[in-house]
Amino acid sequence: MTAASPPRLHYLDGLRASLMVLGIPYHSALAFSGLPWLIGTDAPSPFLIAFAEFLHIWRMPTFFIVAGFFALMVIRRRGPRRWYAGRLQRLGIPLLFGVVVLSPIQWAIIAASRGARGRSIWDFLVEQWSHPGSYWTMHLWFLVVLLIYSGVLALLFAPPIRRHVARATAAITSRMAGWRFGLLAYLATSSAIVVVGLAVWTVGGIAGLLSNLVSRNLVIYAPSFLTGLVLAFRPAYLERFMQLRRTPLLVAGLATAAYFIGMALAGASDATVALVTQAVLWPVAGLVWAALAFKVATRVFRERSRVVDWLVDSSLVVYLVHQPLVLGFALLFIGAGVPSLVGFVLTVILTAVVAGVTYELVNCVPVLRFLTTGSAAPGTGLLSGIRMRRRAPEASTS
Repeated sequence: MTAASPPRLHYLDGLRASLMVLGIPYHSALAFSGLPWLIGTDAPSPFLIAFAEFLHIWRMPTFFIVAGFFALMVIRRRGPRRWYAGRLQRLGIPLLFGVVVLSPIQWAIIAASRGARGRSIWDFLVEQWSHPGSYWTMHLWFLVVLLIYSGVLALLFAPPIRRHVARATAAITSRMAGWRFGLLAYLATSSAIVVVGLAVWTVGGIAGLLSNLVSRNLVIYAPSFLTGLVLAFRPAYLERFMQLRRTPLLVAGLATAAYFIGMALAGASDATVALVTQAVLWPVAGLVWAALAFKVATRVFRERSRVVDWLVDSSLVVYLVHQPLVLGFALLFIGAGVPSLVGFVLTVILTAVVAGVTYELVNCVPVLRFLTTGSAAPGTGLLSGIRMRRRAPEASTS
C-alpha cells in the first residue's frame, strides 16, 4: 500500500473525539430506557429507546471508519512494527487499567442495583473475576477490537506481503470506483461480510472459545474499519465520499433509522428474521450516517481551537470513566424515584462535568495520565490554559 497519505484532517480528530463523548448520552439513555442493560428501570421510555437506538446505528460504525482512516495514514509513516508497538501501548494500557480498576467499580454498582449488600457484593466481584468474559472489558470492548484490527493490518503491511496486498487493493478499489454501481456493490459486499461472519461466529461457537472476551462486534464493525482503510488509500476516495449527495443520504439514513428504531420499540430485535435483516442493514446504515457525520464535522470542526484540542485530548479519559459514573448516577436517581427523562438529563450533565474534571486532574499527574492514555506527556488542559492566560499580563508588564 504505497499510495501517498493525505494530510492530517483535524475535523476527523474532532469527529472521533465527539463520537467517544457521545457514549455519555448513549449509555445514560440505556440506563433509563427500560431496555435490558447493566442497570435500569422497569418502566420503558419510548423516547429514550428511540434515542439510544439512533445513536447506536451510526456512532460506532463512524468511529471505526475514522479509526481505519487514521490507522492507514499513520502506519504508512511509521511502518508496521513501530506503529503496532505504539497501538499496544496507547490502547493496551488504558484497557488493562479499565479491566483492573474501572470494571470492578461497575460490578459493585451493578450488584448494588440488584439488591446486594456487603458480603453479597464481594461475592459478586469474586465471581466476575473468576469467570473471564464480557464483564471484564465492559464498555472497553472496542479497544480489544481495535487491537485485533490493528494487528491484522500490521501483518498485511509486513514486507513479504505488503506489495501483493497493495496491488490487490488497488485493483479492487479501482474497479469499484470506475463501476457505475460500485457503491452498491461495496455495500452488498459489506453486508455479506457481516452476515457470513456472524453465521460463522454463532455456529462455530467462537464467543465461547474466546471466553466472551471478544464480542461479535469484531465482525459487525469490520466493514467500517475496512471502509476507513479504503478512504485513506487514495485521497480521491475520501473526496468522492465527501461529495455523496446529502438528500439521498438523508433518505437512506432515515429509512434505516426508522427500521432499527421500530424494531427496538416493538421489542422484536432478537427475532431470527430481525437479526438477519439487521446484519444486512448495519453496514448500510453505518456508512450512510457516517457520510452525513463527516459532512457535519467539516463544519463544526472547521478550525482548530483550544476547546477542540481539549475535546480531542480528553475524549479517551472521559470515555474510560464515563460508564462507572453513568451507572452510579443512574443507581442514585432510579433509587430516588426520579422520572426517567429527568434522571437521564441529570445523569448526562453530571457525568460530563465529573468526567471532564477527572481528565483535568489526570492530566496533572503523569502516572495517572500514562495509565489512562498510554502516554505520560500532558495534553491540552483548560485549567492550564486559564493559568497561562492569568500569567500573561504579569509577564507583559515586567
